[in-house]
Amino acid sequence: MKRSVVAFLLFADLFCRSVPLLAQPAPPSTVMPPVRYVLVYGQRVAYYDLSNGKVLVLVHGFGTSAAIDWAQVIRPLSEHYRVIAIDNIGFGLSDKPTIAYTTQTFVDFIAEFLRDLGITHFYLAGESMGGQIAALYAAESAMPGATIPEVDKLVLSDAAISDPKGPEAWPPPDRKPNGLVPSSVEAYRQGLANGLFFNRAFATEAYARDVYEMLLTYHSAPTAEALFSGAGDSKAQDYLRDHLRDIHIPTLIIWGQNDKIIPVTSGDYIHQTIASSKLVVVPECGHAPGMEKPGVFLNAIIPFLGQ
Repeated sequence: MKRSVVAFLLFADLFCRSVPLLAQPAPPSTVMPPVRYVLVYGQRVAYYDLSNGKVLVLVHGFGTSAAIDWAQVIRPLSEHYRVIAIDNIGFGLSDKPTIAYTTQTFVDFIAEFLRDLGITHFYLAGESMGGQIAALYAAESAMPGATIPEVDKLVLSDAAISDPKGPEAWPPPDRKPNGLVPSSVEAYRQGLANGLFFNRAFATEAYARDVYEMLLTYHSAPTAEALFSGAGDSKAQDYLRDHLRDIHIPTLIIWGQNDKIIPVTSGDYIHQTIASSKLVVVPECGHAPGMEKPGVFLNAIIPFLGQ
């Protein structure tokens, strides 16, 4: 592990000891701004748009939404940037057409979404599956002759890009993740406690109930099946790994040291592959640093992006 990463681990540990931590993530329904909508390829896409200045686009992970993934950091980030958090097509409050969902599908919708809003340059941050989408978008925007809005800086948080020589990331191709079909509040809470978070105390019933209600509102059985079919697309992984080296913009990689879903070895692999990248490993943190340790997440991302 590089010295810069070790130094950050020590800094983050001191930071976490000196600053009071949230007892639990705030229920998303209590902190999110009003939702907005725009038609993209004839489909209604939901998004949240806060403040002014340089645009920072946030892309959520699989089985969740902008509200679930970014509720803990969207308002602090809006003190520095115009923050746009999008519900990917097929997720959240966005329309859920029954199509063959791929990473490219999400990239195409985000590009058209940005064109519709008149955005030509922006910062891009993605978490988990959103990190996979963000990485592919950044690689394609750097290709000669690209016509999509241009990414100036990139942030990848526990991105769903597996290390080809490392341990298997979850879910393996022959298993279906259950994020879109929670069976009960308690089952979802247990999933948070045993998978998403390192600190099990964060998986409170109040938080689980709030997100569970959101997920039930979002759910669409035919769309879920279509999303599941694309979740373990090995060809998409191979294609993305082939193009990671095409990313030359400044890139920040943030990873929970105790991520049980996508191992931290994947973060190191991405760091070694993208020449202009910096890796920040967050100690005592699971799959979602922006949710579990928002203070550490913000203290990494804001200086990196600048004012």
